[in-house]
Amino acid sequence: IMKRESQPFVVKSDRGDITVLGTSFNVNSYALETVKITLVEGAVAFRCPGSQLRLAPGEALTYNTKTGAKKSALNEDDLLWMKGMYRLDNTPLGNIRDLVKRWYNVDLDFENPAIEKERFTGTIFKKEPLETFLKTLELTSGIKYNYDQTPNGCNTCASPHVRLRGGEN
Repeated sequence: IMKRESQPFVVKSDRGDITVLGTSFNVNSYALETVKITLVEGAVAFRCPGSQLRLAPGEALTYNTKTGAKKSALNEDDLLWMKGMYRLDNTPLGNIRDLVKRWYNVDLDFENPAIEKERFTGTIFKKEPLETFLKTLELTSGIKYNYDQTPNGCNTCASPHVRLRGGEN
């Protein structure tokens, strides 16, 4: 995007607007009530109902519609997006569903709703095949998977999907 002082670049979100002021940054607004902004260099300003905040390099801002805005220092996990990585720390598998859909265009289904509550700690690498993550999940948790790339044998049907089931035989 070409820099124009008279015409700032604004990222609009349901939870607030981010004015970009020549920078390297990330916006994560996948959660319903939360937006997280991480700033590597330059500056961004975040405006939400009732306040406007400006971030400096090395800062992050998390805004929740119920609890408001909170600034913090960047940590290592905040920068993994630059490397195409996503770290999961004791994350319920149900929370991974949207990430798998965005990165791999695959629906993640659970044979038993209890599996959604199983927790996973590890890193997903966007450039690695989905099956690498699935095999890691199977080895570390005992959860089995079935990766159906052509649902019902139909190449033009809905997205491919992965069905996760408990580790029983």
